Amino acid sequence: MEFGKTLSGRQIIEIFVARYNQPGAPVFDLYGDEVDWIEMPTGRRGGRDDLFAVLRGAREQIGEYRFKAISIVADGDEGVLESDWAGRSKDGGELMEVRVLWFWGFRDGKIVKQHDYSFPMNDAARRAYAAVESERGVGCE
Repeated sequence: MEFGKTLSGRQIIEIFVARYNQPGAPVFDLYGDEVDWIEMPTGRRGGRDDLFAVLRGAREQIGEYRFKAISIVADGDEGVLESDWAGRSKDGGELMEVRVLWFWGFRDGKIVKQHDYSFPMNDAARRAYAAVESERGVGCE
């Protein structure tokens, strides 16, 4: 990247995808100081600190994971990523498979909005989401 050049939304998404599968998922510098975050169906939401805490917590629990981009659409300050995510807990649990739609907003070359909509694709993922929803007292009927 050229010094001083602001990244486009598409470039930010492509960098996010490239980094996500790396150890530690070094994506944090892609986010702005203030972030509007929503995760569904769990109902978790908040700002930058809340999102980062969830990302770090997931990395502590998930030992094996794969992230694959299916499609990217970006225009101006908005972008959408359709992806497949699969992961297994560090204790050797079942492989969870999830389709995730990420809706992003960008400002000054940084992510300032991330709304994730996840769709469990197997029983292991459905049970994991149900556990989070139960813990939070929410649910998708």
